[in-house]
Amino acid sequence: MLSGLRKAYPELKLYLREDQTERLLEKLRAGELDAALIALPFDTAELAVRPLFRDEFWFVARQDDPHAKNKEVLVRDLEPGSVLLLEEGHCLRDHAIAACGARGAKAKAMVEATSLHTLIQMVEGGLGVTLLPELTLKAGILNGTQLIARPFATQVPARTVALVARPTGARAADFDLLAAFFEGHSRKAASVRVLSRRKIR
Repeated sequence: MLSGLRKAYPELKLYLREDQTERLLEKLRAGELDAALIALPFDTAELAVRPLFRDEFWFVARQDDPHAKNKEVLVRDLEPGSVLLLEEGHCLRDHAIAACGARGAKAKAMVEATSLHTLIQMVEGGLGVTLLPELTLKAGILNGTQLIARPFATQVPARTVALVARPTGARAADFDLLAAFFEGHSRKAASVRVLSRRKIR
């Protein structure tokens, strides 16, 4: 998206900051940021929200995991206690728990990771399995590993990626342009995603 954005708006000066969603929204509400790209669901009260696209979760495990032998995985077949999560404070943790349904909310993970890369290493080490959003898989997070990613068969768990901003901010017009650009880009990507969904390793 960024390379296309630079071509479309060559005079745009974009300053990027990566952080946990809660801290990003705190800075946004305090006027320290103009907009934030986040994954929903999350508390976005009093903010302007532009949903951009659906980001589906995939099952990730070692090749010797029984579920990895199937082309698709059923969410109900997962044992929530075996699903490795990020530590408290990461929205991806909450999204993964929600994806497992009521059983996921009750299960308490014995091991938690501090980052996605640590999470991948823990799965490689045989400590459990995990759920990862399609965005991270397409970014190549499994490159150089022996892990397998499998799509879910039915009731595919997903999150929504959205652009948020203060509704009365001085850059409201810029927010609208940025959201429109992202929406256009995500529509083009969606048509490719339908064709390639089963091809992610």
